[in-house]
Amino acid sequence: MNLKQFLKLLLLVIFSILSTNSIYAKITLENTFTEYQYVPRGSSKINMLTFDISSSTGSETLQHVVIRNSGTQTKFGLGITSAYLYLDDGSNDFSIDQDKLLSSKTFNTPNVQQATFDNLQELIPSPNQSPDPSTFFVIYDVSTTAELRSTTNVILEQIKTSEDLLLTNVITDLNIPTQNQVTITGVNIDVEAIAPSEVLPGQSKIPMLKVTVELAEEDINITNATFKLRNKSANFSVDNSEKGIKLVHLYRQSAPGKYNSEDVTDLLKTIRVFTPVTENATNSELANINNIPRKESMDEIKRNNPTGFYVIYDLGSEVVVTADTTIEAELFEFSGIGTLSGLNLIWPLDANELELNDIAKSNVAGLSVEVIKNLIETDTVSEYGKETVSPMIGFKLRANHLDIVIDRITLLNNGSIPYITSNDGPGVNMVTIYEDSDGNEVFQSETKDRLVSSVIMGEEKNLVTDLKNLQNSVVMPISDRSSGVEQPYKLKKYDDTQPYGKNNDKMFFVYYSFGKAINKNQLDASGNMTVKAEIGKIFAQGEVSVSDDSDDIQTKDITVTNISNENPGNSDPEAIRKFFITNLTIKEIIPLATEQSHFFEGQIKVPIARVILNSDESFASVNISVLNDQGSFSHKDEQKSVSKVWVYKDTTQGGDIDPYSDKLKLLSATTQFSDDLTTAELSGVSLSPGINHLIFYYDLGQEIFKDNKEDTENTASFKLSQIKGSEGQSVKVGGQMPSPEFPIKIALSKRYMEKPTIKVVDNNGDEINNVDVTTSFNVRISVQHSFADAIQVEELVPKVYLNNLEGKDISYLFNINQTSSPFPIKIDPKGLRLQNTNEVITYQMKYDSSEEEGAAVLDTFLRYKIHGTENGYGVVDRYPASDGLKGGATNQIPLTLNSAGERFYWLSEPYIESKEILRGGVSKTFENYNSIKKGDHLNIQFKSKGNFISEDSISLSLNDVPLNNTVDYTYDRVNGNLNITNLGTSDGVIKLNVKDKSQTDLTESRFIYSMSSQLKIHRLLFYPNPYRMGSENLKLGFNISQPAKVECYLYNHLGNVVLRETKEILEIGYATIEFNMFNNNLKPGMYLCKIIAEDNEGNKIFESTRLAIY
Repeated sequence: MNLKQFLKLLLLVIFSILSTNSIYAKITLENTFTEYQYVPRGSSKINMLTFDISSSTGSETLQHVVIRNSGTQTKFGLGITSAYLYLDDGSNDFSIDQDKLLSSKTFNTPNVQQATFDNLQELIPSPNQSPDPSTFFVIYDVSTTAELRSTTNVILEQIKTSEDLLLTNVITDLNIPTQNQVTITGVNIDVEAIAPSEVLPGQSKIPMLKVTVELAEEDINITNATFKLRNKSANFSVDNSEKGIKLVHLYRQSAPGKYNSEDVTDLLKTIRVFTPVTENATNSELANINNIPRKESMDEIKRNNPTGFYVIYDLGSEVVVTADTTIEAELFEFSGIGTLSGLNLIWPLDANELELNDIAKSNVAGLSVEVIKNLIETDTVSEYGKETVSPMIGFKLRANHLDIVIDRITLLNNGSIPYITSNDGPGVNMVTIYEDSDGNEVFQSETKDRLVSSVIMGEEKNLVTDLKNLQNSVVMPISDRSSGVEQPYKLKKYDDTQPYGKNNDKMFFVYYSFGKAINKNQLDASGNMTVKAEIGKIFAQGEVSVSDDSDDIQTKDITVTNISNENPGNSDPEAIRKFFITNLTIKEIIPLATEQSHFFEGQIKVPIARVILNSDESFASVNISVLNDQGSFSHKDEQKSVSKVWVYKDTTQGGDIDPYSDKLKLLSATTQFSDDLTTAELSGVSLSPGINHLIFYYDLGQEIFKDNKEDTENTASFKLSQIKGSEGQSVKVGGQMPSPEFPIKIALSKRYMEKPTIKVVDNNGDEINNVDVTTSFNVRISVQHSFADAIQVEELVPKVYLNNLEGKDISYLFNINQTSSPFPIKIDPKGLRLQNTNEVITYQMKYDSSEEEGAAVLDTFLRYKIHGTENGYGVVDRYPASDGLKGGATNQIPLTLNSAGERFYWLSEPYIESKEILRGGVSKTFENYNSIKKGDHLNIQFKSKGNFISEDSISLSLNDVPLNNTVDYTYDRVNGNLNITNLGTSDGVIKLNVKDKSQTDLTESRFIYSMSSQLKIHRLLFYPNPYRMGSENLKLGFNISQPAKVECYLYNHLGNVVLRETKEILEIGYATIEFNMFNNNLKPGMYLCKIIAEDNEGNKIFESTRLAIY
């Protein structure tokens, strides 16, 4: 063998030796460990097998590990979703966070037999490097759908290093087991909703859920079980108040079958603390029942044996009920630690399981107040009267989810005006409640809205409820009186598909009636008195069942949970009626016309309403406002609607409404209206103590239906809207205004009479164009109508206006004599007349006055009515229109006036015929500057009986202080006589202003007089003066203020008494002394006259004057 061969052989030997060492190196499997025999389905990262690997010689690299699963029904891809291989971090315990994940497998196809963890590249250290073996964990994820009670395992089939030749193909060492047999455990839950459809606040032991728990292969200790409940209504009460679900109970089902309240006896746990929805919230939607104490009847939930549980609620008594208030119960999680696996068994493991089970839901039924509204005008202060009635509040009740019988409603009044508790006390003496029967949310009348409760106060106890009435509370019994017999009042279940009026909600109206006058001590700090209305506790009943499967129907008391006597229901703003102490009360407003009553344009003094007022004192002057908001008043330059408003007093209260009756006294009238033409204010209305009957009238414009076009929709209306004081008198009205609630309405129609035609004719009947008014001239007036009924003409007279149609009425300056048939005159209906269609009235006229001169126009005034009726009068007169003043006739005739002489200043105004002082039933002619006596009356007679005067225009003042009609003066409209009763107590000037019927001012008249309680003489006047000797007797006139003895001395220029006369003056006023002129001492010249007067008390006065004799 040569060297070359030897070296070759040596290398082979060395290689063989080295190769032999590698071939015989190995890794060893040792210390396998199985942790679980039972695993709940749905468990993740479960340690199925722990094994150690060591290297017997040098270090080796672990390349891959093969495992096999031969379990029953739970294999890779069928119950096992994933497998993992981890390397221990040295702790010998599996930790997902600390240990190293080497490889993982996810199984997407079922029944995979084998799983390989490859490309591990994990170094197995040599004994020199580490004396301890490397520890590995085989980890499973168990599917949520793994079959319960099935088994699964892990067979460690192959471990391979990086050297393919060095491997253990089959692990056969029986002393090191590699197969782990694990049983799948879990829980099945069946949830059944057993809640009733409706529950009531305050109801306890409300069944909600029946929960059946079935455990597979292992038990759960009851203390480790947790039931998690969800209530999506979120009304678990966090603070343990009565405003939500206050208690949740868990009971064990003690008897098989359906829920029966009598079998619910085994209470396991009650909870009253819930987790808030948000921080500081008072409500919650979650409830956890855990830490359930062990009982002899229930220490464990046993495996393979279904166990039933009941979830029961107690509902608080103060739950606020609405149509949407509900309570719910849902078991959204159950969990417990298995006694064999030590792991958590959880249900549900996916959403599908949850969706298959019931959610219990109950409507919280009950009574709710949906609306409380104030029926009082905000911030108004009314006046308290003896018969005041006031609406207070309206409230709407709703029966949520079931029919409810309303038994009693408590009303509260914390105002200073109490409910009356004794018969003679002041305050609220009756309370009534009406239901909104017609469904319009507005109280109208008992004919449309029905009375459901009425309590007359004043008794110590309520006669109906036998409950004590207090000054601040009254319990109102509610009953259905629709059939005429009182029955329980049932409020039907709310129907949310219908609007109000059909949805069974019901509005109620509370009215107060007041008794005697208020005590002063009932005034509050503001100087007012108040009465208040609030809703207190409402008593009702409803029928509910324990559960929908139960026949146990129970009648339960029902209240409005958020309203009580301590927490009353209020309107916003609060229903507080403020009162003054009244001195005037509206007793009644009686319509004198209806909407079916038709009145015609030009009609005057149409009776509208009788207003009855009760006055506690005398009012010299009040202002009354009338509202016409269903029509309008006329603009001052038009007559297209109501043109004037009148108010008269019925002095006999006998029901007379004829404005021309002497039983009616004019109080006020007006043609002035508000800017919006809806309000008229009548000023200067006097009221006497006690009952006052006021009659209101409308004058209707003469051009309502212009161009002869009738509008059947034209109406007018009446409401009394305000009464207020004037001249320093405070009027405090008791009663609601505007009133009545629904206005008095009338319909307006076209006038019946056409305008007359006027002519001046000579004795032959021929028309004259140039009229000489200083001689008698003939006036002919023709009139006709086209109405289907007869017309009765009451008055058709000539009218003369100064200058033109806009001038004042000076007809009284003419002598006017009717020469045709006297009035009234009947004009037959159209089509039935046998003669001429015209009716002709004739007059003779003459101007014989020194009052006026210049131009004038001749026009007419017509007053008529429908023959045989008492429907009032229509007029055709001059009137203002939008295009200028219109005459009463179709034509006007111009006149020229020539004065018949000089007018003296001391004469009365030409429209006054006479003036007298009335004293003790005796009349005496009055002249200006006369002395009069306290208590005298001044009587003024107008010419032509005042038929040219507008009665309401009479205005009187004493020393520039207005006088009041009926109090200070009266006017007789029939005879044109004005009687002034208040002439004061001292010297005075009476001013009289009047207008004609077209509201044109006539000249002011003044009446001047002296009045004194002391002796006075004034205005001494000889007449004639100068005196002509022998012509007539000489008279000295003067005014004297008191009865007295009067001595008169006449002195000549030497100071000698040449004449003396004495006279007893017995009457106050104007007096004269007549001298005997057959005295030889009197001669032409100047004389001084001295008067000495002495009254009955011995008081003397001296006056003097001068006399000239020629």
